[in-house]
Amino acid sequence: MKIQKDCVFLYLKNIQKKGYGYYGTDISNLVGELGVTWHGLQKRISFWKKKDPLFKNFVYLGRNRPLITLNEFTEIKSRICGNPLEIKQHILSDLQAKRMVGGKESIAKTTFYRAAEQVNLFQFSSDFTYSWFVSNKITIPKGYVSYERDTKLYHNFFGHLKLNDTLNKLHS
Repeated sequence: MKIQKDCVFLYLKNIQKKGYGYYGTDISNLVGELGVTWHGLQKRISFWKKKDPLFKNFVYLGRNRPLITLNEFTEIKSRICGNPLEIKQHILSDLQAKRMVGGKESIAKTTFYRAAEQVNLFQFSSDFTYSWFVSNKITIPKGYVSYERDTKLYHNFFGHLKLNDTLNKLHS
């Protein structure tokens, strides 16, 4: 069966208007409507993205939609960091209310508590600077110097020069 380019374009255009791009789940939904395979449709979209200027602006964001948005995650983070004793159920209730007003489906409790746990781990981790490396199983060599360490070294060794210049100006 031939994949209808216009139908795919309109579908992806509507999806793009709602968000910042399309997901694999959106393609799965379209596959059901068109009666083609997921792989075949994905190949055609990739081909059209290379050849057709109308398709170049479509952005593939990954296989699945995130369960929680970045704004919701930052709100969870700011509220937990601002008041670590706040009852998490209150934060969840506030987020659920915002979602209901926006007409979105509610957040699963497990998803919310997983995000809250990530915030807690980040907040109380002593070496959070290198957590990305650790989570990706990348070992940091002993000779590695971070930007923070570079600035500390700079201020320790060269910071006195600015102080000497200031003192010389005061004495003259």
